[in-house]
Amino acid sequence: MVHRIPPAKLRTTLLLVIAGLLVVGAGIIYALATRSLPSQRGIGQCPSDAMMCADGSFVLREGPNCEFARCPTE
Repeated sequence: MVHRIPPAKLRTTLLLVIAGLLVVGAGIIYALATRSLPSQRGIGQCPSDAMMCADGSFVLREGPNCEFARCPTE
């Protein structure tokens, strides 16, 4: 005896799978499109972390590439 899935249920399942794939695809596209690259950052958009220098002082990120500033002892 072969168990067949009713066409209406099969169609509903197929539509739900397609809708799920579209939502996931749209999320991936959105995530890639809104990713902030260093060249797209505005002024003051560097990460707010700091680096400790050999003398115990700290320097912040600066400039268009958000690189750490030079330590005062260098």
